Formats: sequence, C-alpha cells, structure tokens
Amino acid sequence: MENLKILGSIHIENPFNVAVKNSYAYVGDYNKIHIVDVSNPNDLTEENDVQTNDRPMSTSLNDQTACVALGHTGILMVDIQKPMSPKIIGQIDLPGMVMDIKINNNIAYAACNAAGLAIVSLPYEIKEKTMTDQSHLSVSSFPFPDVDGHYTLRVFNEEASFQMSGAISFINDRKKLKAIIVCAQSNDYLMPAFENTSSHAYNTLLYQGYLKENIYFLGPDPSKDIDNNCKADDINAVPTISRFLEAIDKWAIDAQELIIFMVGHGEDGAYLINTNEKLEAKVLDQHLDNLQNNTDIQSVLVIYDACYSESFAKYLKPPENKYRLIISSASGDAFFHNNGLKSFSYIFWSGIMTGGNVYNALRDTRSSEALYCSDDKTY
Repeated sequence: MENLKILGSIHIENPFNVAVKNSYAYVGDYNKIHIVDVSNPNDLTEENDVQTNDRPMSTSLNDQTACVALGHTGILMVDIQKPMSPKIIGQIDLPGMVMDIKINNNIAYAACNAAGLAIVSLPYEIKEKTMTDQSHLSVSSFPFPDVDGHYTLRVFNEEASFQMSGAISFINDRKKLKAIIVCAQSNDYLMPAFENTSSHAYNTLLYQGYLKENIYFLGPDPSKDIDNNCKADDINAVPTISRFLEAIDKWAIDAQELIIFMVGHGEDGAYLINTNEKLEAKVLDQHLDNLQNNTDIQSVLVIYDACYSESFAKYLKPPENKYRLIISSASGDAFFHNNGLKSFSYIFWSGIMTGGNVYNALRDTRSSEALYCSDDKTY
C-alpha cells in the first residue's frame, strides 16, 4: 500500500463520475461528458466531449454505446464506436430523476426515484442501407431488437439529424396483445365526441401494430367504417353490459396484455354504457379479478374518460401480485370540446399514436390541460 502513486492526471472542471472502456475514460461534469485518451497515463489527452442538458449522474458503456443517466432529463445515448467523434443517437425521458444506469447486453437498466427500475432497449444500427441520392435512403432489412415495442427511426450525419417517433414496431407475437374499446351510447350532443375519441383510440392501436381481430370494439353504429378501408368491419356490436363483460370473461382470456378503453357518460362508481344500463365499477372489478387470477395475462391497462371516472380507481385495485394500471380523466366533470378533439382521451391517444409510451402520453396530455380543464388521474 505504501507504493501507491498517481500515474497521471488531467484537469477537468467539476468531475462527477467516470466510466472506462478500452483506452478511453468518459468523465461527467455539470453539463458535459469529457472523452479522455488514457492509453498513456503519463500523457492524458482529452479527445472530445459531448454536451448534455443536465448533470450526468452515471455513465455505463458497452463496445458501441455510452448510456448516461441525466437526472431530470432521462437517459442520453451516445455512439462511441469512434471515441474521437461521438454521436448522440437518442434520448429517452423517464419519470423523476434518473440516478444510475447499467448496460447488460443490449439493455439499459436505469434507477429512477419515481419509476423505480426502468428497462430500456439500446438503439440498433441499421447496417444494410443504400443511399441512392441526397434525398433517398433505402433499407433492405432491419435488426430485430431484444425487446418488443415501438421504435423511433433516426437518420443523421455529421451536421444534422431527423427522426420519426414510433415509425417501426417489433412484436414477436401480436396475437398476445388485445384491446377492448367501449364507446357508450347516448342521445345527447356529446355522442359525436365519444365516437371520435373511440375511433381515434382504435386507429391508434392499429397503427401501433395491434391486429384488427385483437380489438373488440363496442360502438353505437356497427355500420361505420372506422379505418377507412371501405368495409364495415371495425365495430363488433352495440355496447351492452353483457357484451362488455363477456369480452373480458371469454374473448380476452388468451391475451398476454389487455387494454380497456371506455368513453362516455359516468356517475360516481358507474359507467353509463347505453341509455338503459349502468355498469358498476365493483362489477367490472370482479370480472377483471377473475381474468387476472385465472389466466396467464401479465398486465391490464384501463383508460376511462367520463365524468367521475376517478371514482373507479378505488374499486379496480388488482389482485395480489397482479399488475393493473388505471388512468382516469376527471374527479368531477369531464370535458369534450370540438367534438372530442380537445379532450383528455383524444390528446392521450394522439401521444400514443406518435410513438409515445403511457408516461409520455400522460405528460403531454397534462401539458394541454388548459384546452379542456380536465384533472386526469393515474393509479
């Protein structure tokens, strides 16, 4: 221990953490990652740096990518195949502060003080591509990622970049993803708003890779062509309590993940599914409990947009060791303006349509609250 000595050093203002791969050290300070050549400890050289929009809390490396935990601004991903010319290839927002991050294979594991453990697939480089001219790029095949989901396609060079969020969806077995959409039937001026929001949810799910046969749609007019394919093959039947519950009890039993979207009029603890029937929250909970207790379904997401929709949350608690997320739009009055185009659920589904996850879609919905004065809740 007496022979320990400093082999070399280089001045970096406010260094906060360090990660090392091959002959390079990646040192984080307040708003930058410094890339230092450490191959010769007696002659350390800073080769380049990467600007960040928050303090790098932690950095993890593999042979191609540096993942940086950026506190309040999520995860930054940097291509380090050429350490002297690093390229930012992605950034992901996560709830709360991202405190630490580790890479294993092609998966990043992030510790967030709000979300707990978040698991993120790293970017994949598309190598089989052809540039026909300055404005046309063709791709012959895509790498299949380790994690199913919706991926952003990003094209960049040394000077500029362009990305399309949610442009590509990878799903190993789409038959395991199912959704039930219920558009309540009413006789008042809000009926077009309910139809618009439920149609938007349906088209969003199709766009995100759901098979048409895996969406059970209850709506007031089965003759409507929702996806504009010149066929009335979208709405399964008019909404009734028995049809809704039968879809949960029988149709959804082979699903791995189930989404339920309900829109219409509501009361405290009840959903007015048509002009003659009210579905009580506790009845819906019994059927969802039975589904989750007696099948291999992994998760259930319930999105409910109606007056007093928050009242369902206290009833729809999942069974022990089961996952169920409840998103509601209002504790009192829900608002549907411009035939539903300015409503909680329409803006939420627009966020999903453009490639956002549930958290980001909710964040964008809440940022638009002034449009419709809703008080959306998540449980």
